[in-house]
Amino acid sequence: MIKNGAIDEVKNLLTLKLDQSLPVMRAHGVPEISNYLKNNSNLNECIHEGQKVTRNYVKRQLTWWRSST
Repeated sequence: MIKNGAIDEVKNLLTLKLDQSLPVMRAHGVPEISNYLKNNSNLNECIHEGQKVTRNYVKRQLTWWRSST
C-alpha cells in the first residue's frame, strides 16, 4: 500500500477536513498513515501498526466465518 500511493491518498483525504468518526477516516491504514503524516510516528511504526490492524481484521473475519458455517 505504501509503495502504491497510500500516503498520498491519505494526505488528500486529510485536506478534506472530514470528521474523524466517519468510516472512511477509520478505514484500515488511514489512522496509522494520518499519525505518520502528523509526525506522531515514523514510517516503520506506521507500517507495523497498519499490518497489525489488518491481521486483527482478518482474524476477526475468519472467526466469524468459522462460526457461521
